[in-house]
Amino acid sequence: MNKNKKVSKKPSFRLSWVGVGLVAVVLSAPNSMVIKWIVDDVDPFMFNVARGLAIAVVTLPFLIAALPTFFKKRNAYNATMASILMSVAILSNVWAISLSQASYVGIVGLAGPLFLIYFSAKMNNEHISSRSVAGISLAALGAMAVVILPVVMNNGGSFVFYPAATALILLNCVVFALGTIYYKRANEGGVSMFALIGYTSWMTVALNGSAALLVHAAVPAASGKLVIGTLFSGIIVALVARSLAVKSYEHVGSVVSGALSYVQTFLAILLPVFILHEKLSVEMVFGGMLILAGVVIVEFHRSNYHKHHHALRHMQ
Repeated sequence: MNKNKKVSKKPSFRLSWVGVGLVAVVLSAPNSMVIKWIVDDVDPFMFNVARGLAIAVVTLPFLIAALPTFFKKRNAYNATMASILMSVAILSNVWAISLSQASYVGIVGLAGPLFLIYFSAKMNNEHISSRSVAGISLAALGAMAVVILPVVMNNGGSFVFYPAATALILLNCVVFALGTIYYKRANEGGVSMFALIGYTSWMTVALNGSAALLVHAAVPAASGKLVIGTLFSGIIVALVARSLAVKSYEHVGSVVSGALSYVQTFLAILLPVFILHEKLSVEMVFGGMLILAGVVIVEFHRSNYHKHHHALRHMQ
């Protein structure tokens, strides 16, 4: 049986879910910048505890309402796996940013969408065409041009390597991809995304709280900065944007979702141009064009593929 049967085949319907994915991308784009802004003053584990508690409070009614569905089919297993994996992803991401730079995390994190595509093909029997591979490769190349070239040029042609941060980012790429797939399975089993993320938030609090105790992290003082960071990175990104991203992934598949991730990378670099009035570089323009071309190739190919096969079915 094809485990990926929910991937939408009607072009107009698919495009609407691509739009949902784009909304998630726009909401998530400033997240690394906000996290770096916060963890310069607050222990990363304590920050994860703070935003985890914020999500837990908001999603508690959804989690209680969803409890009966946890005991249907394999929902409890899928939801628990998703929550454990995502909790590790949250911890590793913020820890990596605190040990390096947001831009460095962005560079190594370019591998993330490729892990999602690989695991989706293996675990969901998702077909990945050669045209889709070409499109996602073009988007990845564009993201590399946007992120890597300016970093190298600003460091006089050298590239600073952070071993611990690199290991954490790669761990994040793997567990985030797997967690997304288990989110998808549990959500398709009837558990709402808000309930799933609420479940994850309690595990996040437990995991990061334990880590904070081990390193004797100081409890952060209440401040406007911490509140803003917690609400944005927690409620807006981890709850709302992630829910939208997973729902989009369910309908458009891993390749389009991966391409949209590279759009997010581009936006994360582009935002300071508008917010901080930084200079728009040639690398950004070139990389952005490659990313958009890759997204168009992926989605245009899939739309035409489904149109062609839909017409053939009517001819038979």
